[in-house]
Order: sequence, then C-alpha cells, then structure tokens
Amino acid sequence: MTMKTKTLGVLPQTALKGPGPFSPLFQRIPCLALLFVTLLFLLTPLSLSFAAASSNTTLMERAKNLYSIQDYNNALTLFEKLLTMEPENGEAWDYASWCHRYLGNWNQARQGFERAETLLPGAEAKWVKVGLGETFLGAGQGGNSARAFSEAIELAPEDNELVVRSLKGLVLARASMGEAPQMEEALNRLKEKDAAAAEIIKNDATTLLEKNKPAEPGKNPEEDESPKPEPGELTDLSARQWLAAKSVVWVKKPASPEAQAAQDTVPKEPVNDVSVAEPTSSPEDEKTPEGKKAPLVVWGLPVGEPIQAAVVQLVGEEIEVQKNEEPTKFGSWFYTAKLPYFSSLLPELARTDADSALLILEEYQEKLLSISVTATWKERKNSISLKEELFVELSGKLGQKYGPSAGLNDNGIFAEAQWVPDDKRFIALEVTAGLDGQVVLNVSYSDLPGLSVFWEETAQTSERK
Repeated sequence: MTMKTKTLGVLPQTALKGPGPFSPLFQRIPCLALLFVTLLFLLTPLSLSFAAASSNTTLMERAKNLYSIQDYNNALTLFEKLLTMEPENGEAWDYASWCHRYLGNWNQARQGFERAETLLPGAEAKWVKVGLGETFLGAGQGGNSARAFSEAIELAPEDNELVVRSLKGLVLARASMGEAPQMEEALNRLKEKDAAAAEIIKNDATTLLEKNKPAEPGKNPEEDESPKPEPGELTDLSARQWLAAKSVVWVKKPASPEAQAAQDTVPKEPVNDVSVAEPTSSPEDEKTPEGKKAPLVVWGLPVGEPIQAAVVQLVGEEIEVQKNEEPTKFGSWFYTAKLPYFSSLLPELARTDADSALLILEEYQEKLLSISVTATWKERKNSISLKEELFVELSGKLGQKYGPSAGLNDNGIFAEAQWVPDDKRFIALEVTAGLDGQVVLNVSYSDLPGLSVFWEETAQTSERK
C-alpha cells in the first residue's frame, strides 16, 4: 500500500482526470475501498463459520436438554440434524446412540456407538463402550455385552463411576446367559469397588439368572446345558413392531380360552380405550351422521384425525404442548406435553408413582399417528425388578383387554410386547431398565392404517427387506 501511494504521489497532475488540484485523500479512496472489500471478502466466510458454529452449539444444548428430561424422540431428531451439518461430531454420535439405546433401536444404537468410537480418541470413547454394552444387553446378546463392558473397564480402570456401572452390566450379562460362576466372579469384583452396589444388583442378577438358567440335563446333557444361541443381526423397535403387525391377520384373532375368560370379566371397551374413563359405548359401534365409523379416541384424543384437533383440546385443558422444531428424518413430527401429576389424561397403565410422565403425540401427513405415555422412574435400587413388575402387570392388563400378544420379547433390561386386535389399532408396550437405576415405561396406541402407510413410505421399509 505504501509503494502504491508513493507512485501516485509523483505522477504529474495532468495525468489525473477531473477538475481542480489533485487531492491526496482522493488518491487514497480507491485503495481504502479496495482494502475494505478485501477484508469483507476474507471475513465474511469467517463470520458465517462463527455463526454456524454458534448455531450448532445452540442446537447441541437444546438436544442435551431434551435428553436430560428423557424426551429421547425429540432429542434424537435434533442430534440427527446436527450430524447432517457436522458428520464428524463424535459427541453428537454418542448422544444420538444413547437415545436409540433407550428407545430400543438396537441396530441404530450399535451403528452409532461404533461410529462414535472411531471419532472419539482414546479414553474419550470409554462411555461409548458402556453404551455398546447396554445395547447388546438389551438386545439379548450377553456375550457381546460382557466383552464391551470389559473393554470399557480396560479403557478407564481409574474411573470409579464407569467401572462400577460396567461391572454391574457384566454381572447382568453373565446372569442373562445363565452363567452362575462367571456372574459370581463379576459380583465379587463389584463388591471390592462398591459393596452397596453389589448388594443391590445381586437381587436383579438373581432374577435374571433364574429366568436363564440351563435346562435340567436330559438324555443329552451336553445339548441341554449348552448356552442359548444369541440373536444374529440387531433390530430396531420399528422393525420389530412392523414384523409383529405383519404376522397377524388384519382381523381380531380369537383369544385363548384363558384370555377369553379373562376378557369376559372386564367391562366393554370405553370410548377412551385404555384410560380410566367410565365405560359408555364402544368406538366401533358409534356412527357419524354420514354413516362412517367414529374415530378412535385414546386418552381423550382422536387417533387418525387431524393433529390440530388434539393440540387444541390439550391447550383447552391448560396442558402446554410443545411441537419439536424439526421433523424426524422420516417426515413425522413429535409434540410433547409434560403431564400434571394428577392429570386425567394419565392412564392407569402408566401408574402415578412415576417421577415424571410425558404425553407424546406423533404427527404424520398432518394426522395424529400415535399417542404414547412415557413414564420415568429415577434412581431405583432394583431397576430390573421394577422393570419386571411393570412389564408383568401392564402386559397382563393389555392382554386381558386385547387378547394374545402379537409379539413379545424380554431380554432382561428390556421387554416389549405388541397387540394388533383388529385392522384399526396397534398397541405397544416397552419397558427398559438402565444401569443407572432409571426405568422407562412407554405405552403407545397407534392408528394402524396410518402406521402402515408410515412404515411403507419411510426408509424403514427398505431396511426390513
């Protein structure tokens, strides 16, 4: 810049266009403008980068906040949005995978944790190993689970919290395989670290061991005492539900004599279906003025109808409803309402002794696709025992109401069951226990025709083929 100024300064004024004597300031205006444009050009991408980074940081914080209140569906949506912009963000992969773990999406959880493991260096991946251990444990793969927990301990033997949690997982993994000696060995290691934790987990482990102990020796002892083969490819919750729905005819199946006898003792289905409302008339028997069947009403909300009607009704009952800011990658939207403790919308199936309860609506193509209640119990000493209690109690109630289950699975820390009583309804129950003492129960009720369309029109279909 100095050289250019000197050169211009020695030019004869006759060489410059314009009237009047040559102004030194006028000489510098083109240079200053050039400097300003250059700086603007250089700084604009930098400022945009800073703005994008700030936006992504905010997105991460919002997602973490949703995760902290166990709103895993909405948290996952935000983590996945962040990953489209920062595909190498190991922390986001880790959190998204924990969301999948708590939602029972074992395949996506495994894939996500393995991706996070490649992005987080060394000891930073230690909790990823714990997540993998819990994922395999929930999917019924005790051998892989034990291996992941052992690797987590090797990565961070000085992290007492991680070691205690991993040893608890190791105890449960061995119990889930019916391996009593190995379970006792892991339990003794846990006692050395945390005697109180060992005493608490012992009850849960004993429950699992009893369910999975080898069969009594028969004519072929080696075959009878051999461990159960672990399932092959892990599956996601939506895939398992799709298979359960596909496995039944789209008409109500006849119940077993025992189930039919139990059903005969309960009142006819009320309009509010699984709610505590007094029976009035069955939705299937009601007719609209046009002769069409009335919409199914679950917990006071119409399934399969425009979503706006349900939202307006909730707001009218002074229940705050929050729509997620982003759709899921499949084009659906989640609406969340934190239920008041004594809300009339909290069904008996969710039990009022939970620490918190969320009402979650899912919208697809502007219609209410499903309604679910997610209840959470925190810091319970015997999380697996509570999980067992909840699952037995609620699957029994739902079985009395809807007949035999279309699909049932219990892998120790996770249990699920589905019902397809007719061509209009799909009911699902999931209960998961965490090694942190947390138990999450989800009871969902979906519009089956809408759900079938959703399954067929999303990428999940191609993953199941």
